[in-house]
Amino acid sequence: MPSYGEAVWRRAGAWVAWVGAGLLSCAGQEDWSSLNVERWTRFRAAAENAGGPVTVVAFGDSMQATYRSVPRFLFPRLVGLLGQSGRSFDGEYPPVSMPVLEGGAQSTRAAETAWARTNWFLEHFVLPPDGAVFWSHRGYPADGSMPADRLGVHYVAWPVGGELLLQISRAGGPWETALAFSGYAPAPEGRYAEVALEPDLYRVRVQGASGTNLVLWQDLRLSTSNGLHTAWLQRDGLHLRAVLNTPRSVLEPVLQNLQPHLIFWHMKELADYWNLVGPDRAEAVLSNDLEQLELLWQKAAPGADVIYLGTPYEARDEAGTPVTQPQNRLVRDLARRHGRIYVDGMTPMVSYSWMRSQGYLVDGLHLSDAGYAVLTDLIWRQLGLETLRLDRRLYITRIGDRVHLQWAARSNLVHEVWVSTDLQSWTPIQSGEGSEPGAGTDWPLQRAGQTFFRVQWRPK
Repeated sequence: MPSYGEAVWRRAGAWVAWVGAGLLSCAGQEDWSSLNVERWTRFRAAAENAGGPVTVVAFGDSMQATYRSVPRFLFPRLVGLLGQSGRSFDGEYPPVSMPVLEGGAQSTRAAETAWARTNWFLEHFVLPPDGAVFWSHRGYPADGSMPADRLGVHYVAWPVGGELLLQISRAGGPWETALAFSGYAPAPEGRYAEVALEPDLYRVRVQGASGTNLVLWQDLRLSTSNGLHTAWLQRDGLHLRAVLNTPRSVLEPVLQNLQPHLIFWHMKELADYWNLVGPDRAEAVLSNDLEQLELLWQKAAPGADVIYLGTPYEARDEAGTPVTQPQNRLVRDLARRHGRIYVDGMTPMVSYSWMRSQGYLVDGLHLSDAGYAVLTDLIWRQLGLETLRLDRRLYITRIGDRVHLQWAARSNLVHEVWVSTDLQSWTPIQSGEGSEPGAGTDWPLQRAGQTFFRVQWRPK
């Protein structure tokens, strides 16, 4: 059965956790099912322990675009539970943080020839002396100012770098220099510069004072908030070779400075690798590159859980050149080897023709909003994300010859209470919808032996 979340029961004063089994495949068929859907303990701990912002990273190509992807729906649902504490990288199509260039500053992309010189696989900014970039935030007051008390910038120090100025605007006011820092290094190196201020509405501006400097993106956070801090490391047409060709001296520090708690990966890669290395070698080379990506997560983001999404079908699958199943086989095996979450986004989508008939595609490759909403709901249910910040304990009070059971409830969750005398055979005693703050029931005590109870929750 799917694991809808953690269920907890009490016996003799001890708390014991129970998690449902993973999805099972049908005998004789290749197993495409989701894996390790309970393996988001780091993310859950960060979200529930009030230790500051909870950083989530959307990583990928056009399948992760800010205007058309699972994170476009998933992140707002998480914000609905956790709140929003900040933003960092905002993808190729920034929905909120809009960069504005001044004084001869230029924007460059990894797809252009400049990427080999500037050492980053996403859009970034080249600042000459007196050149600058600042960000305005769509939908926020005071000329697009965002609530924050930690303001920073991700950048690359390199041999022709000079001095940089981190400037801030408070509540739409004038720019003030808050920090001067160096953009020089004998070899390219990812760095992060930050200032701590009183909580207020802010914008960030970075100006070059000397040399030629490389700025990647701003970072604004409320350090006292336990809400979601989002980052989109995304570009259309991105493939893993571009990521892995980025110097590790740049790539690893940027990820380390983000300190993600959850990384969500979704890419269409196999066809790109046909073009890169040829069809005969594509799967072997992609498998190796996926392994290198996983090693990057382990080294640069050891505190992060990772979700790999098995990609849905596309037009090539019915045109004689199937790519979806071979790629998902590689990605699922990667997740199995490393104990990562793998969500099967292929099987529920049946086929490419079926997806078209349901209105789940906008072209031969990309899903529509309706399609991404379905996948988001699938992930939400399989991981049991609705139980975030839910008190998952079962409280037991003895009253004479019976016990009173009490547990937390939410209007969008169905709760199920079970009883057992041997921890092997379980009998349901109550199931239903609840409302905050909780629900309860009574149960008679047995004259001899022990009685065990458990509660679990699932979305409606």
